[in-house]
Amino acid sequence: MISALGRDLIILTTIFTLLSLVSFGLRIYTLLVVRPRKFRVDDYIITFCIVCMIGVVGAVCAANATFHAGIHHGIGYHTDQLEWSDIASLIKMQTSTLFTWTLATCSCKLAILFMYLEIFRTDRLFRIAVWILIALTCCYPPVFIPFFMTQCSPPSAAWDQVLSQTNCRPLKVQELASVAVHLGLDTAIVAAPLPVIWGLEMSWDKKIRVSGVFSLGVGVIAIMVWRLVYTARPDHGSDMAYELFTVSVQGQMEIWLGILAANIPTLGPLASRTVKTLSSIYASASSSRKQGQSELEAPRGVALRTFGSSGNPDRLARENFYRLEDDSPEHESQEGIIISQETRVSTEPARNLSTSESYSAHVQTV
Repeated sequence: MISALGRDLIILTTIFTLLSLVSFGLRIYTLLVVRPRKFRVDDYIITFCIVCMIGVVGAVCAANATFHAGIHHGIGYHTDQLEWSDIASLIKMQTSTLFTWTLATCSCKLAILFMYLEIFRTDRLFRIAVWILIALTCCYPPVFIPFFMTQCSPPSAAWDQVLSQTNCRPLKVQELASVAVHLGLDTAIVAAPLPVIWGLEMSWDKKIRVSGVFSLGVGVIAIMVWRLVYTARPDHGSDMAYELFTVSVQGQMEIWLGILAANIPTLGPLASRTVKTLSSIYASASSSRKQGQSELEAPRGVALRTFGSSGNPDRLARENFYRLEDDSPEHESQEGIIISQETRVSTEPARNLSTSESYSAHVQTV
């Protein structure tokens, strides 16, 4: 059966994968519907990142579905509880995710960096720094993927019970190097736009909000610090199958949080529209509630009499006044009409009038 940690991993993977896909879907909806624009470089890169994320998730889920002798084994069991065939399956899974995980994490970084170039167009020094970070990020896959794949010679020795003891270098070396580079890049990417943002002429609260949006990558940094400490433990790697649960969580969290950090800053137009819609609904509900209370409290159907009134004393006054936007058929009004009055004063000498006023009405249906 699936281990308790394996079940937890499947639940966590499902939740954060759905969050990542939803954020990506909202990004596409925003650029196609809410505020239409052409696809940019960062849009294509984050799409590629989503594909790589699905590859990582698929490999992790497959590792939780390996069978041997009718017993369900996978991530979360101790290594001494598994047969070698199951351990070999986990090693193959880990090896296969080296490609997709590396490409996914790097594409997240590139999507954020190219988004910076689209947003901050005037600061030359900042743009140079961004291009340097782009170059460093692009160098990571061609340097580290061969490094990962040459851990064992040949690579298939990694899942060979005998050769894995003699033909492989310690996995800890490449893990520490990889985590250290990622931590440095992520820290630089998060910190890069902050001096530019705080140098803008904006209110303090707006600077804090904007900085918060662009600092979502702090979560990625926290994950990398956790992973660095975890990998540096003296006993790391002694129980590969059991530790693979934590390693899988750390690796996938870096991808998920990176996708959220790349997508959320692009959802500003959608957020503005949503806030306006909710505010309009709330204002309409409040107005209807107040109107209902006033109708209950005020006397209705009472004629207003004056000293100069005459005629039939039983004549009733008009019972209600109706709002201009009320579109009920019996009220004979239109909804969503905006009328604006413009007053123009002429300074030219008038022949018959000292001043002239012209009025114009602008009617707009919304």
